[in-house]
Amino acid sequence: MRLYPLLSGEIRLANAFFVPPDGALGPYRAMLAQILRRDTAWAPVPVFLIEHPTQGPVLVDTGYARDAAGGVTRTMGRSSAILFDHRPYDLDALLARVGVQAADVRTVVMTHLHNDHIAGRERFPDATFVADRREWLAGDKGGNTLATGGYVPSMVRPITRREVIDYDGPRAQPLGPFQHTVDLFGDGTVTLISTPGHAPGHQSILVRLGGGPEVLLTGDAADLRSVVDKPARTTIMSSEEQFMDSLRRLHDYVAEHPQTVVIPGHDPGYWPSLAPVYGE
Repeated sequence: MRLYPLLSGEIRLANAFFVPPDGALGPYRAMLAQILRRDTAWAPVPVFLIEHPTQGPVLVDTGYARDAAGGVTRTMGRSSAILFDHRPYDLDALLARVGVQAADVRTVVMTHLHNDHIAGRERFPDATFVADRREWLAGDKGGNTLATGGYVPSMVRPITRREVIDYDGPRAQPLGPFQHTVDLFGDGTVTLISTPGHAPGHQSILVRLGGGPEVLLTGDAADLRSVVDKPARTTIMSSEEQFMDSLRRLHDYVAEHPQTVVIPGHDPGYWPSLAPVYGE
């Protein structure tokens, strides 16, 4: 098995957006910094390709749409087009470099359904999309607040090939500090971890490659590598209580498994340190 981190594009974020100022108004102050483009950095919008021995190429998240450069409002939503600057890259070309075409992908695992993660879904019309039951509900409904924003229902609702993960169902098992995990393929290679808080059905992914260290994809449960070591809230949260609980569990798991490669959601300083491929 191999895992390839792919840079599908970049999003320009205020540094305060990652970890907002203290106080009840901190997230709103961070949002103001974002609106004013104050103290910003270009942050990665990652996609991960897993070469699985029996499932073929498996994708984690979908990145930007093919027409994102000229269709940001359609694919990312009006508010995102106003709040954020986007630099989409050619995901098809990135996949081709490792010998994969979009049509080869039959499984897409979604950390969550916010626009910067789901906008590229049109590349994969024949794939089954895997997401938490609560996230499907949130994505289909949408919203416009700090707690419910980030979804473009017109991009989510057309997805008909859905695998719904129920972390309260019989497949769910505890794993270390995590209360709810699901072995996606039943072989221990890809474990989905319920990490709600940034979004109601957010999930992280633990990939055991069979050679070298395991890789933990935190998604937006941890935008920055530093907050795994020192948990801190972010700006966009469906529940701050759940977000901090998920982040502390990630922290505890990494403390117990220091050899695990941790890849956060949007860390501009950490991304260049990643290897082009993990596994054998």
